[in-house]
Amino acid sequence: MSIVFLPLMRNSVDKATRMEHAIQLSKEIEDEEEQLQIQGMINLLADKFIKNLSQLSKVKELLSMTLIGEMIREDAIIAEKEETAREALREGIDIDVIVKITKLNKAVIQKLQKELQVEAS
Repeated sequence: MSIVFLPLMRNSVDKATRMEHAIQLSKEIEDEEEQLQIQGMINLLADKFIKNLSQLSKVKELLSMTLIGEMIREDAIIAEKEETAREALREGIDIDVIVKITKLNKAVIQKLQKELQVEAS
């Protein structure tokens, strides 16, 4: 792990370029769990230390092509489906129809329905 963070250490190269190098190195890590952890840390460091929006955008674009980027996209898709299910439940649409439309598990939709009932009471 320390090898990946070595490019992030202080030197004459700007932070964004150092993070881009670290991202490339992280892709070479065979252990997916370790790769995800490192890419997640790089993501957090980029948010904290890169102030130039253009550079930050470039780093985020590179991260989007990694395992962590894939996980973020999948989480966003699930969150969007869950929000669609919540709206459908609020409109009184049948759970089986919501399952068919969102492709979410029936148990997930039932849980969302219970959460909405708690919020309403």
